[in-house]
Amino acid sequence: MFFCVIGDSSWGILPGLWRWKEDKESVPHLYSARGAEIFWGKSPYPQKTFFRESLFPFLFARGALLETGFPAFLGRSGSWKIPEVPFIEFGGTSPEYPLALEEEKNRFNRALELGREIGKFTDRLVLGNCVPGGVLGSLLLLRGLGCEEEEPLFSDVPELCTSRDLLWKEYSFKTGIREGGLQEKPWEALLLSGDPTLSVLAGIVTGVPRSCTVVLGGDLSMLGAAAFLRFLKIRRPLSMAVFSSRDEKICFQRKQLAKALQIDYKEVASGEFGDFQKNDERDLMGISGALWYAEELGVSREMVFSRAKSLFETII
Repeated sequence: MFFCVIGDSSWGILPGLWRWKEDKESVPHLYSARGAEIFWGKSPYPQKTFFRESLFPFLFARGALLETGFPAFLGRSGSWKIPEVPFIEFGGTSPEYPLALEEEKNRFNRALELGREIGKFTDRLVLGNCVPGGVLGSLLLLRGLGCEEEEPLFSDVPELCTSRDLLWKEYSFKTGIREGGLQEKPWEALLLSGDPTLSVLAGIVTGVPRSCTVVLGGDLSMLGAAAFLRFLKIRRPLSMAVFSSRDEKICFQRKQLAKALQIDYKEVASGEFGDFQKNDERDLMGISGALWYAEELGVSREMVFSRAKSLFETII
């Protein structure tokens, strides 16, 4: 089963961070919901809303779905726009307000119950998310939990690191909390992330029985979810499927972090795959998990990529 959670981060509308075609006030309200609609085959309007490179991850995930027919579900957690496709609602206010502890714990508990139900129907679960600004949130969460060792975590989008450093400096000044100072307060680290999908992902993972294989489809966002689980002291086998970065230093850092978090790290494709060049901004919709799942079902990555290109050509 493939399950992707969409939402919008409170960090998703920082000026200059996201390459929208429309004005910054309107597009973030559409992005994750539009991505969900593309995944389900609802005709988008990409020339108006998306750049080509922003559109492709959604078509990549849809290509895997069409080539395999794997069971797929969407969850909505704190997105501004309601997607016009079927989804499971996890509730919550819009992300223009700071995340609230009670609300996130409620989402976690609802997702935990869902995870228990999912475990009755599948022995293999692939999780993804789609959250503009979610990677920045995970960088903040990972710093708060002390997951950086000798040097800061890098990103192949330098603006993300700059924003992380500025936001952390402001947070540390206000609270007096230093790097790693939230290890005993993982819920506070989650609130700092501004990402309303992390509590849902963590809840599902917690609820699914240990006999079910769980694969996290993504890179930094999923490392954030895994770190949150570890510091909640929730122990279970986990794997990550990733498009590896083209930067060897970034790859090494993330492999080391995955090892420290006791996650099986699976590189399913390089960051440059045909016309698609992955970076941390484009690691959306669980695309690496969808590709891993397709290959497990006997469908090659080349077939998925070919279908995605075909979809792209029909709607542009």
